[in-house]
Amino acid sequence: QSRHALTLARRVAPNAKLVILTVFQVPFEGKLRFAGVDDATIEVYRQRAREGARRKLHALAHEAGLSPSQRELCVVEGDASRRIVEQEQSRDCDLVVLAPHVRSAAEDLLLGSVTRHVLAKGHADVLVSTLRGG
Repeated sequence: QSRHALTLARRVAPNAKLVILTVFQVPFEGKLRFAGVDDATIEVYRQRAREGARRKLHALAHEAGLSPSQRELCVVEGDASRRIVEQEQSRDCDLVVLAPHVRSAAEDLLLGSVTRHVLAKGHADVLVSTLRGG
């Protein structure tokens, strides 16, 4: 899905410098804290999650054939819907291209929609990649 979204972005804005953003969270951080896991251990998980996200972004940019002058990789921690809007506004982006995760209607209803939040709170145009699977 991310590759397809990146292809769409390059088609729509072939000369733009692309900000390729991923947002990560420490898996089960709340449960880890509730179970009494110490901050140092959680920080190790945080660093692993950040590094894994960074590696995936580098691989994506490489697969797309983007040179460093054509892209900027951005890895941030937190809630995806909020971080996308923050980055869009702080970078004064003209277009946000989203590659939403495939979820069931029940998950979307219960958890909310990143796409819906970005549409409601962001200022840039939004293009949603709807490729499913593959």
